[in-house]
Amino acid sequence: MSDGPTILFTVFEHSGDMLAAQVVSNLLVRCPSAQVYAFGGPRVRDAGAQLIGEADMGRSIVGFGKGLAEVGDHYRRMAVIRRWLRQHDIDVLVPVDSPGNNWSVCRLVRLIQPNAKIIHLVLPQVWAWATWRIRKLKRLTDHVLCLLPFETDFLSQHGIDGTFVGHPVFSSADSASAPATDDAETAPPELPCTTVGADQTDGVEPCAMQDMCTAVGACLFDSVDGAPDAPTCHDGPAGHDSQTGPKLALLPGSREGEIKRHWPIMLDVYRRLRQRHDDMWGLVAAVDEDAAVQIRGITGEPWPDMLGMAVHQTPDVMRWADVVFVVSGTATLETAMHRKPMAALYAYPRIPAVVFGRLVMHTNVFTLPNLVAKHAGAQPFVPEFIPHYGSNVPIIDAIDGLITDQGLRDRQVRAMNAVAAQFDDVEFADKASSKLVELLGADA
Repeated sequence: MSDGPTILFTVFEHSGDMLAAQVVSNLLVRCPSAQVYAFGGPRVRDAGAQLIGEADMGRSIVGFGKGLAEVGDHYRRMAVIRRWLRQHDIDVLVPVDSPGNNWSVCRLVRLIQPNAKIIHLVLPQVWAWATWRIRKLKRLTDHVLCLLPFETDFLSQHGIDGTFVGHPVFSSADSASAPATDDAETAPPELPCTTVGADQTDGVEPCAMQDMCTAVGACLFDSVDGAPDAPTCHDGPAGHDSQTGPKLALLPGSREGEIKRHWPIMLDVYRRLRQRHDDMWGLVAAVDEDAAVQIRGITGEPWPDMLGMAVHQTPDVMRWADVVFVVSGTATLETAMHRKPMAALYAYPRIPAVVFGRLVMHTNVFTLPNLVAKHAGAQPFVPEFIPHYGSNVPIIDAIDGLITDQGLRDRQVRAMNAVAAQFDDVEFADKASSKLVELLGADA
């Protein structure tokens, strides 16, 4: 029997699974005697945690059925965790993001094992909306490991202990090689085209990087002048001599609902920008094959001129681009890490947006780079259309400005350098795991 601490991580989303995996892996090196369990996914399991239950992290259904299914799934998840807690003593619970699920887990721990510590990994955005939740957080946490530098000051104002542990976006290997200015030469990713159906690919030599890109039934760049009608394997935009114009990356989000709301707007913006810049190339980043199918279905036929799609290759898409049009979220911070000028979007119906904004929103800045800049005393610098429910013309004009104005792009990049500097010398997994060990009083 191990004399080390017993730690339970609770994870309910892909992003949380990745965060927890980094911390668990580092924690087990730092404190080999620790017994680490998780309700989570494959990444935290592969990092060394023993799963007590596996979270369903697949793409969710939409509509009324989603609500019913989510309620049932939530109660089933809580039943698994409740049974386990009654049979196993823990020293600490580490709830990872997903407050909708993790508030319930925290209540279970306070009820069943009141002596166990609760150390949140990721602060719920109580500083942005529904600030009354800070009272709930105060009851249901002993410490918060914060990913953003301004969050610890907010917690301190409310009598809650927190530690800034950095952000995995800036702890990745890619961050070390991010260009200091946006005029650095950045090679575009190779983007071969693939198709669905063996009968469509007969006689086509497979590409060495075939998994980077999908057309979901059609050649990605088959609308480019001079491209062959039949599916072939080529280097995407980099393979065309005519690719001398601006390059726009489109990041419509990772969840099904996000794509449903945002891709029609992004598609309209892309098409209308192409009317202003007929030499512009576009590349949409699909987080997985399901997202690619959804994007293709919404787009319909014909597929837009000079627009490609890359799957599982969001960092490559960012490196390829001159300008990024991105759904607000962690991807904006990743875009800043790559020093790519951007505009941010989050769409919401007009009436709910107005009501929601007046009742529960407590910030007039939404994108993470702008928030970090603002709390450091600088001006927000990313054009953000949040909540967006009107004409797309202001978005088109903002992106057009970034495309045509080198000085505007340079100013964004300088602001991104200042944002990135706030994450310097803070290695996320190392800092988070060392703080966990410290709070547990365990021998490292």
